[in-house]
Amino acid sequence: MFSQPVPACSYCEAQPARLGDLYCCDGCRTLAEVSGVSSAAPDATVEDPLLVDRVGRRRGPLTRFECHVDPLACEACLQGLVRLEKIVPGLQDLQWNRGQSVLSFQFAQGHELPARVYAFLQDLKLSPRWKTEDDQGLLKAERGRTLRLGLTGAFAANIMLFSVPIYAGLAGSLQSVFEWVQFLIFLPVLLWSAQPFYRTAWMSFRLRQLSVDLPLAIAFLAGSGFSIFSLASGGHEIYFDSLAGFLFLILWSRSLLENSLSHYLETPSLERFFDKPIFTLSRAGVTTRLPWQDILTGDLLHLEAGDRVPVDGRLVSPSLEVETAWMTGEKAPHWRLQGSLIQAGTRVLSRSGDVLVTQAATHTEFARLLKSLQGGGRKLRPSFEARLGTALVLSCFGAILALLLFGHSLGLGEIARRAVAVLIVACPCAVSFAAPLSRAKANRLAFKNGFWVQDPLVWSRLLNVRRIAFDKTGTLTGGQFSFAPHSPLVDRHWKQIILSLENVSIHPIAESLRHAWGPLPVLEVTDAVEIPGLGVRGKIAGDSYELRGSPFADGHLRVELSRNDHKVIELLLQDDAAPGVAEALQRFHKKYELFIISGDQQRRVLEFGLRHGFPEKNLHGDLGPENKKLKIEEIAPDIYFGDGTNDLLALKKAPVSIAVSAASLEAQAAADILMFDTDFGRCDSLFEIARETAKLNQRNLGLALAYNLLAGAAALSGLITPLGAAILMPIASFTLLASTLHGTALLRHLEKNA
Repeated sequence: MFSQPVPACSYCEAQPARLGDLYCCDGCRTLAEVSGVSSAAPDATVEDPLLVDRVGRRRGPLTRFECHVDPLACEACLQGLVRLEKIVPGLQDLQWNRGQSVLSFQFAQGHELPARVYAFLQDLKLSPRWKTEDDQGLLKAERGRTLRLGLTGAFAANIMLFSVPIYAGLAGSLQSVFEWVQFLIFLPVLLWSAQPFYRTAWMSFRLRQLSVDLPLAIAFLAGSGFSIFSLASGGHEIYFDSLAGFLFLILWSRSLLENSLSHYLETPSLERFFDKPIFTLSRAGVTTRLPWQDILTGDLLHLEAGDRVPVDGRLVSPSLEVETAWMTGEKAPHWRLQGSLIQAGTRVLSRSGDVLVTQAATHTEFARLLKSLQGGGRKLRPSFEARLGTALVLSCFGAILALLLFGHSLGLGEIARRAVAVLIVACPCAVSFAAPLSRAKANRLAFKNGFWVQDPLVWSRLLNVRRIAFDKTGTLTGGQFSFAPHSPLVDRHWKQIILSLENVSIHPIAESLRHAWGPLPVLEVTDAVEIPGLGVRGKIAGDSYELRGSPFADGHLRVELSRNDHKVIELLLQDDAAPGVAEALQRFHKKYELFIISGDQQRRVLEFGLRHGFPEKNLHGDLGPENKKLKIEEIAPDIYFGDGTNDLLALKKAPVSIAVSAASLEAQAAADILMFDTDFGRCDSLFEIARETAKLNQRNLGLALAYNLLAGAAALSGLITPLGAAILMPIASFTLLASTLHGTALLRHLEKNA
């Protein structure tokens, strides 16, 4: 006997557990109910495999999708979207990039349903548009906002022109004509200019989540409806001028705050780092001067001291002294010899030199790193100001309900006027923007001090730091080696051979040897090849040489040079702290309890930690990724510094995770903060920024709350008209912006010295 087949889920087409169920799980049922989207009618454009291939970015087993959406008004508007991760199967890591108005998300392999999220955003009237490599979504959105603001201002001004004669005493049939002309001019304001508020109010209704724009939309529609009814019935209680002026002022203040946020949240770009606009180069034998954007593969680029290299290339000159902090975290000078790789982002320290371009600026690893920072967003999660904004909206509606219940003696017209004023003046826009503005300022200042903050909510978790844990290799040591005390001396001949072999490598050992021995003439090496993780080999003057590194019993690193398979030299290197680390650790020991949680050998962890003042009980080596996470749970540090793939679980587990310079891409993605070098002394400024930002945030929230409560009470008592309430909104926004720009004395000092 054959069993009856179970119909597919009406949402995701998976098999329900029981016969007769429309959905396979509660998540599909909730999403279908909330979004009104069914699998039977997907958007054809987003299901197109070619389009999904074009907009999806594969990252291992996950694919990330990004789409522009119409700007969300405030923190409270974001909270409903947090539900997506719970109700869409396979959806992970939902992020919001406020500066670019981009919502990004990723799916585990086998759960790729971007059309569902896209359709959900469409249903919320957010006008999603897939972000591609060459899109102009942000520019179009900015143009749209500017156009809406400009036309609304023009409509409001023309309506006001027809209102002036009426206020001056115009009456009779001509007054009615002027009022109907006002109505015709007001129609585009009602139907088009106010669309952002309608959209957010609709989103609030669909997600069952109060937003700050809900009272604004209700106030505008209520005032418009009351005025239209009065006009049609022959009355003269018409507020088209006030409503249009109110909408223009709200859009203006909102634009002011959004532009301020965009300024603070501006991401680093190639233009910022390559501050020298014109370079000298030789192309096809002709010397010319061109912008760095026009430098092509095959050009011979001339570099001067102080230049930041915009391209990847091979050094043609005999030697060049450079600093590679942005790529390696090492700020000390290094010597590059003829034929060695010069990477984009490198700073030339002395002399001048020529580089044969192998990779144009926009295709380098440095450009890719900055692009990954530009694409970064913040994880969606509830915030205090969002909950505070919701509470204020509820109190606003409560005040209006009290007005309706106990204000019968005022008359319907006065009740409507006061209710509209309360809805306008008590809208918690200032509260919703207060904390994001102060955090955005902190993010920008942190960037100037060498940190890229990926999670803006991290600032509150940096206020009470007591315990700090570090990975060792690549984090504290930075891969810089020096000769151990009992390492043999090497004469010039063997130095030349070793440096010539290492010329093809940018491994930390190669960098350390070049730093220790300085520039020497390069010997001709044939068949040169780097063996990842082992060493380098090549032929010099007919002999085969191989340079190979391996751990040594006492925790040092042994480097052997072999000629024709016979060992000729053995060097012993010790893993040194990165520049500035020893001094920073000395200061940290006075303020915090420090730990090392490392996958390196316990012997080497002990040797390094005891040398730098760590208590032996706080030194933990031989830990795999899972054991690192368990150790984080046991120790409960406030901050964890890491750099490698084996740190991922620890970075995600720590309350605040910081990935140091040259960390792996996976570590960069997992960390709350990226550190642009290994100068841990800068962390003092990070903690100071956190403390001062908390003070600034408290001041901004205090100002915003005082405005909402006082102005709301005045509107409820009839002291403020709807137009007066609209005028107060940008005044409150200006006050908030001025407070943020002024900051605190210590923030101004940090910014000045950054």
